[in-house]
Amino acid sequence: IVQSIVSRHSSINSRADIRPINNPNTCINPAAARHEGNTWVNFMFRRNNSDPNNFRWHLLYCMMVLMAIGGGIGVAIAVSGVSESEPIPSQAPSAPLYLNAGNYDGISNTNTEILQELCPPGSQKFNASFLPQTIVEAYEGYADALKISDPINSCTPNTLALLFVSTTGVQEEVSISSMYLLSALYFGTGGSTLWMDGSGWLETPDFCQWQGVECVGSHILSLELTASGLTGTIPSHLHYFADLEKLLLGGNQFKGPLPSELGTLSNLLELDISRNEITGTLPPELSGNTNIRRLDFSLNRISGTIPSEWVKMTSLMYLRAGANRIHSTIPTFLGSLRFLERIELQSNSISGIIPSELLKLTKLKEIDLSNNQIKGTIPINIESWKLMERFRSGFNWLTGTIPTQLGSLKELAELTLSGNQLTGQMPSELGLCTKMHTLTLERNQFKGTIPKEFFTSFPNLEILVTFSNTALTGTIGAELCASSKHSQISAVCDLSDQVVCECCTKKFCISY
Repeated sequence: IVQSIVSRHSSINSRADIRPINNPNTCINPAAARHEGNTWVNFMFRRNNSDPNNFRWHLLYCMMVLMAIGGGIGVAIAVSGVSESEPIPSQAPSAPLYLNAGNYDGISNTNTEILQELCPPGSQKFNASFLPQTIVEAYEGYADALKISDPINSCTPNTLALLFVSTTGVQEEVSISSMYLLSALYFGTGGSTLWMDGSGWLETPDFCQWQGVECVGSHILSLELTASGLTGTIPSHLHYFADLEKLLLGGNQFKGPLPSELGTLSNLLELDISRNEITGTLPPELSGNTNIRRLDFSLNRISGTIPSEWVKMTSLMYLRAGANRIHSTIPTFLGSLRFLERIELQSNSISGIIPSELLKLTKLKEIDLSNNQIKGTIPINIESWKLMERFRSGFNWLTGTIPTQLGSLKELAELTLSGNQLTGQMPSELGLCTKMHTLTLERNQFKGTIPKEFFTSFPNLEILVTFSNTALTGTIGAELCASSKHSQISAVCDLSDQVVCECCTKKFCISY
């Protein structure tokens, strides 16, 4: 329409003394017209100030311009791809994204707050029209390089992370990737609202200064976010941190399964996801962590078995799997992991026997099998556990006697065999374990007297519990107090009253 009108009056214009508009009553600001150049000047002109026809044409031109602008806005909204069921904010955030790519001025905290405001809880999209062109171009470039397909106006951790990276102007490939992955972790696990300690996160482009992040150069070696309030699921994209040696995410609120992709972290030495609400089964793919030394997934809701593929974890030293829902026998392949020092399988639904293969573990210092359904006897040839400090197998279905060979374990400081079906006499050979400080043998079927060696050979003894063995007889004499930490001997009792303690200052009984 505008082109037709201009063409129709071209003869008048060609004869006119054409000058830029400088009348303050015109619809276009003169300063703006001069700033924009000939585009507006050539369109908005007049013949002279006194021609009344010229005023009418000016008015018509102004109306045409306003109509064109209004139409452009309508088209932009129509093609924005936002459905009516997903309304977008009527206004842009209270402040703009200040930073152009490559111009980091240390005010990213403002940008972080704005990014958080873009997507209130439940939002799926936002109005991206306010974003500076430099940010849009940077976003598109980073998205292409990182192969991220999320649209720029979507409320996803990927989009928000890329928008943040786009404000920093980072050019180094490793830094771009690491900053994006960390930012996506932040936005995807409640970092903006729920984290207990997000010090430094998204406040500086130097992500190695962010709380819990340790680097060598720009390579991330450790990510420690223990008890930090993280929620959601453990992001599978963490496996892109190829140099990662420690991933410590214990004590958070993660749910869902453990990502199998973490098995590609070939440099990983320590993985801790304990004290979360992880469900599902243990991924066999974690066997790819062949260098891992510490693996802790205790206190979750993990079910199934311990995968036999984990036999490839030949460097494993600590295996902590207690307080889950594992239904299996004790894996015999653990006996081939010769560096194992600690095995914790307590409070599961583990059945079967204590496999003799575990006796091959000459470095073993602690084993906890308590609160399961383990049957059979305690292995006799137990001398190979020369470094054993704690042996816990209470509240199972063990039968037979306590092997006298336990007396050869000179480092043994704790022996817990409560709540089984053990019989016979308590072996006096246990008196050779002079480092013993905790000995709990209650709720079994022992008979006879308590060996006097228990009273003369345990200078560090703090807890001795033998009650509910109704066939025990004898007297706990003053020599116990003379040879032990007298003030701490407080758990010596027997419900049958056939065992008498002459020197215990704190004697208590628990009724079952």
